[in-house]
Amino acid sequence: MKNRYQTRTFLVTGFLVILVLLSLASRHPLPAFAGTVSPPSVGEEWKKEFDELSSMTQDAMMLTPDGLLALIARCEALKPAIEKLEENSRKVYLKRLEMTRKMFLFVLEYKKSQPP
Repeated sequence: MKNRYQTRTFLVTGFLVILVLLSLASRHPLPAFAGTVSPPSVGEEWKKEFDELSSMTQDAMMLTPDGLLALIARCEALKPAIEKLEENSRKVYLKRLEMTRKMFLFVLEYKKSQPP
């Protein structure tokens, strides 16, 4: 009984920490790197998708497993567009995208582990 309670507490605590970090990252974007500009051929459509996915982390616990799977697929589909960015921007946005994707995976695994 105690071990199950500790596991659940650990999962909930981990979820809350990730949620707080992601919400802080979306509210306080990193400053632009001096002298770096994304190539014009890349476009900025990916940014809207990125912002939308990042904002969905706040409501992740309210989503269904199918909704979470769809968001994970959208994260994976966005990755190639971000990989085309300039090196510094690419590193930052790929890391943030991966954190968002892992958040959705964490919530999905948590929901699957819960009894109906």
